Amino acid sequence: GRSSNEAAFLLQLFVRVYGTNNINNCSYYCHQASGVGLSATIGSGTATVVLEDLRQSDMIWVIGANPSSNHPRLLTELLHCRRRGGKVIIVNPIKEPGLVRFNVPSDWKSMLLGDNEIATDFVQPNIGGDIALFKGIAKVLIESGNIDRAFIEDHTSGYHSYAQDIMETSWADITKSSAIDRAQISHLADLYLSAENVIFSWAMGITHHDHGVENVESIVNLALLRGMIGKENAGLLPLRGHSNVQGVGSMGVTPALKDIVLKKLEKKMGFIVPQTNGLDTMGCIKSAYKGEMDFAFLMGGNLYAATPDSEYSEQALNNVPFKVFLTTTLNQGHFFGIGKETIILPVAARDEEKQ
Repeated sequence: GRSSNEAAFLLQLFVRVYGTNNINNCSYYCHQASGVGLSATIGSGTATVVLEDLRQSDMIWVIGANPSSNHPRLLTELLHCRRRGGKVIIVNPIKEPGLVRFNVPSDWKSMLLGDNEIATDFVQPNIGGDIALFKGIAKVLIESGNIDRAFIEDHTSGYHSYAQDIMETSWADITKSSAIDRAQISHLADLYLSAENVIFSWAMGITHHDHGVENVESIVNLALLRGMIGKENAGLLPLRGHSNVQGVGSMGVTPALKDIVLKKLEKKMGFIVPQTNGLDTMGCIKSAYKGEMDFAFLMGGNLYAATPDSEYSEQALNNVPFKVFLTTTLNQGHFFGIGKETIILPVAARDEEKQ
């Protein structure tokens, strides 16, 4: 996720010349649900906003994320949003102190005066209750007729079946599943309606569920109801875990290439790319655990610790006869799971590479 685009392209090329599509990046343990959910709804797995959009928006939702520790640069934009009269809506089961108040080190006013409020409203749904919450907000919007009908008719499909599902979902089910009462949900809908340019951001608290894709789709639907996609200063922002995970995926570090990319790669490079989709990250771990993997080539990262069951991942890696690690720094993954033949090669970080 921190590699350069050039290194990522060469890695996927090496793997496919070798004869397999078993290649993954770190998003398969974090934002894979975002990629799938966004692709299924808007046709692209990437964010729809740029930095300048954040600086001009008048409402930012932060859902299932803790940028005070994981995305501190975003805190500056949240603080600036509040200063210009905008609203910041936090949706998270835990009330993280850094999302209530935060002193931004790069902002002298923040450091000097302190006591900087981040959240306008803090909503604490049940773990796994996000879909119910967003259905409730959508229900208020649809019942009151406060939706962008022209945008929906011109730029979306499937609205009627979606609206029918929303209207058939009872308030009792919504409030029970979300743990948010109807009055607060109506208040959130009113806040949403009061804003002109809204950005929805989210992270692992949304994607790390069996229904992670559905979580993402529910956020997208809420944005589509008011036409908040495809306009300046509004849109969707999955908060990625590493600085170039988006670029790495775009370079082909994925077990399934699009047909057009596959064909052009074959034509340009002059070799036949394997046609069968490769295994995802967990599929590779399970295959290694069974002793079905002969070779592992790991560029950066810490697969041992990133896998939820580290004992399982250690045994899986131990079962691989030959492993090669490319790394800028040592981590736990270079001490656990290194049974049999292992080579650790030091490499320069991408900022140290010749440009």
